Amino acid sequence: MTLLLAALVAAILAVSFAGSASAREIYEERASKSNAPELGDCLVVNADREAAGIACFEKRGDDFYIKDSNADGYHIEMRGLINSTNDGFRCYDYGGPKAGWQKCDSFSGKIPENREMLWHASAWDGKEQVSVAGPRISRTSE
Repeated sequence: MTLLLAALVAAILAVSFAGSASAREIYEERASKSNAPELGDCLVVNADREAAGIACFEKRGDDFYIKDSNADGYHIEMRGLINSTNDGFRCYDYGGPKAGWQKCDSFSGKIPENREMLWHASAWDGKEQVSVAGPRISRTSE
């Protein structure tokens, strides 16, 4: 049942980011080099039975962190949806495992304070999603 719920929510998030009228705004950022998150809420995404990467949401600053952990040709994305506004957020990078931790930090002025954000991590082969971890609900900064 949990797996079915996770798949359903992931499908809803994927559709929301595919140009659906349900999201008011969709903000995207290519991640940049960063240190590892300090207090993040994290998800590990697996692909081909191995850890493909990890994504974390750090409430302090409303920052998204991603790390590709496997040289499998996939890239890692983190996507979130704010419950009260339907605004979507996408953090991605194509640097592979050599890039280390990457951070999207331009969303803080766009994410409303003290709201719930539904988010997930996913592995992608080009434009095709191959695996998803989550969903997770996290509170945004206060």
